[in-house]
Amino acid sequence: MKMQLIAAPEMIQKPESKATAFVRAACAEPFRLFFPLATLAGVIGVALWPLHLMGVTSWYPGQLHARIMTHGFFGGFIFGFLGTALPRMLTAPPLRWFEVLPLLIAYIGMVTAYAFASPQVGNGFFLCLLVGFVMVMSIRIRHRKDLPPPGFVLVGLCLACAAAGACLAAFRSD
Repeated sequence: MKMQLIAAPEMIQKPESKATAFVRAACAEPFRLFFPLATLAGVIGVALWPLHLMGVTSWYPGQLHARIMTHGFFGGFIFGFLGTALPRMLTAPPLRWFEVLPLLIAYIGMVTAYAFASPQVGNGFFLCLLVGFVMVMSIRIRHRKDLPPPGFVLVGLCLACAAAGACLAAFRSD
């Protein structure tokens, strides 16, 4: 005699679409979003020089190039890596779309502001990005099941130094 199991209608799940699966994977592993954006930020940062030399832009791109390359290029790889690795190291839940989306908006706004010669606005976006990232990660630190490697205390110190530098640059009077 064969036994047949019948599932209740509420237990039957629809298959996940490819777009939903990508969004879920990209948010759980933010490097999938931040690494390509960081590469694009690097291209934009380098492109400021030929644009200036061809006379397309009238402003000197020195400071803006430096900010795009540090906050945008390096920062994108740092946020992507830490957003992916830190929850895993802590055995905490991965990031969700409503946590990653504000970080992406702040990141894109920051690089765009720097690219269009608005360093004060870019610094504001960078501060928002740092504060948002710390908030998202502090939730994971509270719900951790494991401890990160001892060297990861340097990550907190680096984020504090980056925030201090961005605050000093954002609120300077020149």
